[in-house]
Parts: sequence; C-alpha cells; structure tokens
Amino acid sequence: MAALGRIRPTALALLALVVLLLLAWRAGLLSNRLAIEPAPGSTAVSTTATIRLVFRDPMDTEPTPHIRLVPDVPGQTKWVDGSLRFVPDQALAPETSYRVTLDGEVKDARGRGVALPADWSFTTRSHHVLFLATEAGGGAQLFAVSPGRAESPARLTPADLRLYDYAVAPHGDRIAFSAEADAGGLDLWLLEVRSGAARRWIDCGGAFCSGPSWSPDGGRLIYERRDPSPDGVFSRRSTLWWAAAGSDDTVPVFEDAGALGRAARLSPDGRWLSYVWPTDGSLRLVELTTGSESAVVSQSGEAAAWAPDGRTLAISSVSVTDERPQTRLLAVDPESSTIVDLSGVPDVSDGAAAWSPDGDRIAFTRRPARVNTGKQLMLVRPDGAETRVLTGDPTIHHGPPRWSPDGRLLVFQRVAVGQDEVPAIWLLTVESGVAAPLAAAGYDPAWLP
Repeated sequence: MAALGRIRPTALALLALVVLLLLAWRAGLLSNRLAIEPAPGSTAVSTTATIRLVFRDPMDTEPTPHIRLVPDVPGQTKWVDGSLRFVPDQALAPETSYRVTLDGEVKDARGRGVALPADWSFTTRSHHVLFLATEAGGGAQLFAVSPGRAESPARLTPADLRLYDYAVAPHGDRIAFSAEADAGGLDLWLLEVRSGAARRWIDCGGAFCSGPSWSPDGGRLIYERRDPSPDGVFSRRSTLWWAAAGSDDTVPVFEDAGALGRAARLSPDGRWLSYVWPTDGSLRLVELTTGSESAVVSQSGEAAAWAPDGRTLAISSVSVTDERPQTRLLAVDPESSTIVDLSGVPDVSDGAAAWSPDGDRIAFTRRPARVNTGKQLMLVRPDGAETRVLTGDPTIHHGPPRWSPDGRLLVFQRVAVGQDEVPAIWLLTVESGVAAPLAAAGYDPAWLP
C-alpha cells in the first residue's frame, strides 16, 4: 500500500501532462510556428506591402478567414502557397498606423486550430522619389528624397560605385541596380531598403548586365546581358536572363541561350512576358504557361507598359501615313488582339506610357511628328477618351512620367530642348496640373513606396 501510494501522485502528474498536451494539440500551440509580415510593431513599412501569415505546417485552405485593416482598406484575402495573404486593392496611406484583425478560425491540414494574435499593428513609411545623379568627381549614384519635406536628397548606394540603371521591387523592400565593374562591364547589385545594405548580386564576368525588371511577386527578375567581342567592344544585341533574389545563379529566359531580347516586362498577373527584338525594335509577347509567342506591330523599340490587371498593354507603334512617319500610342489586348488607338489625332509622336495604379488613366509624352520640340505630358483613358494636356512648354522636354503609389502625383525629369545641361526632377499634381521642382539635378526618377 505504501508503494502504491507513492506511485499514485506520479501517475496523476503524467495524466495531467497528457491532458495539457492534448489541449495544446487541439489549440495548435505545438503544431505550427507562425511568421507575420509586416512584423507586429514594425515601422517604415512599404505602402505596397502585402500582409502575410506564413505557417510552417500544411494548412486547411478550404475556409478563408478575412484579414481586415483599420483604417479600412479594400482588398482580397487568399491562400497562396500555404500562406494567408491580404492583397490591398490600392496602396496604403503613407505615414499611417494600421491595426490588423483576423475574422475566422485558422486550422492546419489535420484540423487543429492555430493560435493567432487577436490583432497587431504596423506603421507605413513616407513615399520617396528615387533618382540617379552624379556626385562631384564620381559616378552616378542613387538618391532618395521625400516630397513635401524640407530635406536634402540622401545617397543610398556606396560612394565608390558608378551606377548605370536600377529597378525597385514591387513591394519596395529591395532595389536592383547595375554598376560598373572593376574589370569592365556591368555587374548587378542588390540594395536592401530597410537595412541600407548593398551587395554585389550577379558577377557578370566582364559582360554588360543591365535593364533589371522585377517579377510581380518580387522573387526574381529578368535582366539584359551583352557580352564583349574579342576586341572589347560590346554588342548592341542582348540576351535575357533570369535571376532569383535569394541566389546568385542565373539561367537564360529562352531555351536558346543566344536568343535576342531586351526591355523585358512581365505582366502583373505573371502570365505574359513582353520584350523588344533588338534587330528591328519590334515588340514580342510570350504566353508563359504555353510558351507561345507572337509579334506586335511596334518597331519603336520602347518597352511595353502593362495595365495593373495584366489584361492590356500600352505600346508606341511607328507608322507611315502619306510618307510622313509618326509614333502612335496603342492599347493592345493580347488575348483578343483588339487594338485601341489612344493617340486620337494624326501627326504626333507619342510614347513613354505609364498606367495609373488603379488602371483608370495612362500618362504619356507627346510632341508633333517631324518637329524637334519638347515632349509634353498628357493623360488619356484606356478607351482613348478624355485626352488631357498636362504641360505646354515646347522649349522643355518632360518625362517619362511615373505615378505615385496613390495616383495623385507624377514625377518626371525636365530639361530644356537643345541644351547641354543636367535634367531636373519635378513633381506634378494630377488633379490641379501644378508642377514644381523636387531636385535641381537628376534623371531617371522612380517611386519608392
């Protein structure tokens, strides 16, 4: 009886432990580690960020709980590769604190509930304009400035580099750029925005690597590669290559590694690839799920501009009427091959199209055909209606235009026609049409959301 009495407390303790383990199992406390993006309490979050709950274990994706933001932001909650994501329909407001809540239960594939925080918060950063500018005695560097603030532009890239071009990832978390290599050519670099750390990403071994263009999810990009001839002269003909953000391995976009291409752009839905054929400037379209390829009459050499929904692309197309060349702006549906003439009037040279974030307007540049006057900024609807002139000084080149994430502003470079001077960076408020300088010297502006 004494021995039995000593065993009973131990058995009770084991029983209690089993009960606790069962409760933990039911609650999912031991079954699933969770990562939240943006992290609770984080600041300086991109206004184009996607809210994600990333689970370690396989999840039951049949029910879809709703992620909600306060202040309210319209959007869609969906399962993507085992993670629960909220994709806003519009950019988040800058410098705003958001509270995130989850309506509904989340379970793993074995039916166990997953413990989640009741709510969490994060704060977005201000919008910044990026641009390239040359420092005294050095090469081009990447700078950032926040509109509406009395601050000098801040250099983002190492002072000993000489940049050629750059591209901001869709969620604003990283920037790819090409820079001169010590041994010649251009290498690709990667800049992490939050930490400010820059590292050589792709060592191109003396080749000329440039023109980075991100995939919609920011996980990889396409870049152009031009190899030097034996005499050290770079060819004008480039090939296209993939690079994944987490690797320094690269592979050719096409099965034939020598197939030519440049100015590649992926549609926002990831279904289509557009690129320019270097020999004649024509535009090619590749349907990535089938590999089928078609040509679009263009020959302007400009990259295509995809609508935010990925269903339409705006292109500039060279044509000749009565022996008079002109460049018209067209909206093309790659599925039906339907074409809408956005120019609307004859004898113009239109190009540099940029879709507004909501897809409701297209900004572009225009000048009269065959006349060397300054390009002006214009607006048009995707159906060709409501053309609007934004600038009207023929002695000044304006553009190309770039929309702010909230669709209120256009940033562009501005330079006098025929003058050997460095462009300036300007901002234009779309509603009022009022333009004002942002940086006294710079070129190739873009937005950092």
